[in-house]
Amino acid sequence: MKPPKGQILELEITDLSHDGKGVAHLDDFAIFIPGALEGEKVQVQISQVKKHYASGSLVEIIRASKARVKPTCRIYPRCGGCQIQHLGYSGQLAAKEKQVRAALGRIGKLQVPVLPIVGQKEPWHYRNKALLPFAYGSDSKVMLGCFQRGTHTVVDLDHCPIEHRSQKEALVKVKELVEEYGLSIYNEKTGKGLLRHLLIRTGFNTGESLVGLVTTGEPFPQEREFAQRLSALEGVVGVVRNINSKRTNVILGHETQLLWGRPVVYEEVLGLRFAISATSFFQVNTFGMELLYKKVLEAAGEFSLAVDAYSGIGSIALLLAQRCRQVYGIEIIPSAIVDAKANAKLNKLDHAIFLEGKVEEVLPQLLERGLAPDLVVLDPPRKGCEEAVLTSIAKSQIPKLVYVSCSPSTLARDLALLAQMGYETKWVQPVDMFPQTYHTECVAKLVKML
Repeated sequence: MKPPKGQILELEITDLSHDGKGVAHLDDFAIFIPGALEGEKVQVQISQVKKHYASGSLVEIIRASKARVKPTCRIYPRCGGCQIQHLGYSGQLAAKEKQVRAALGRIGKLQVPVLPIVGQKEPWHYRNKALLPFAYGSDSKVMLGCFQRGTHTVVDLDHCPIEHRSQKEALVKVKELVEEYGLSIYNEKTGKGLLRHLLIRTGFNTGESLVGLVTTGEPFPQEREFAQRLSALEGVVGVVRNINSKRTNVILGHETQLLWGRPVVYEEVLGLRFAISATSFFQVNTFGMELLYKKVLEAAGEFSLAVDAYSGIGSIALLLAQRCRQVYGIEIIPSAIVDAKANAKLNKLDHAIFLEGKVEEVLPQLLERGLAPDLVVLDPPRKGCEEAVLTSIAKSQIPKLVYVSCSPSTLARDLALLAQMGYETKWVQPVDMFPQTYHTECVAKLVKML
């Protein structure tokens, strides 16, 4: 039964969706309600009706869940960065673990052991990277913040409770300097203006910070002086300008200029040291990354020759290199390959070899030429692995796989394909890398069946 748009209904919330919305049903018709929690009775106004589902806005909570808490952030839920701050942390962990189990069963049709989710000791102030858009407020004051959910309207903030505490000082200082120097803000509609985003990268274990200004190509005559002013902030080791002149939603451009100090911040993870530039891909939760990678190493066990597919700046590959005679990393992004090679040199791990290209092309070529790894680690983007990658692995009878995933649904799909190819999933370990959001990381251990 489809409800008409605008109708107000009383509904029982029976579940949370993969993106943190409350789920209710009118007969067999699904209705998704942001801000509602499982077990609640709510009043909802239908805002959108599609063929197979509807969306509604929360009007009133008639019976609240015991897991409901008061959100910490003053601009939640207008900000699009967090989706489940209204759910207590133990409830968040339970919901994410349930989401992983449901995806494996519903999508993958798999009955595999799912280990209890690993949570964070501190579910706040965990992000080592801030990327904040500039805008003008209604009073023409400079704003720095985040996009309002589902829009490109900027919500101003003076600090974010999931960002590293040191980033607040930089945010406030940049606003002050932009006002003082009278710098222009980029306008998406006209394509004019200088400042687009503020980038801050922080080394949790080193205390270092890198400040980046993402700009158009317009003149910035005071850039060196501006950077020198920012260098006075505690922990700042470098200030860079990243230039993106394209009218696009892609945030970072390909050209980065050093304005002061050095172009990288250093971070230390599980005995390794990483140089992280403005454009490097690096997990945004350092402590969560350590938990995740410990599980990767546990799943890997003993091995001699490994391949790290989708290797980024080499973080997993270099951890593997500490335990084996040789490791190959494969990555499509040229700048990531440059970073990976630099990090291998930094850590004196010259038996880590990094190859640029698509995993679905490079990995089959390596295997066809006779490379015989006893371990492959897969850490693909959200869309998961191309089937050609999985087929080449199965064809080569690689005995052990570790699959790192940021999407339970594509993980379930790929584990099901690997099951058909003769691989048994020994266990799946959810790890909460992103508290207050619906995102969940997983590590899966697979072995080739005889």
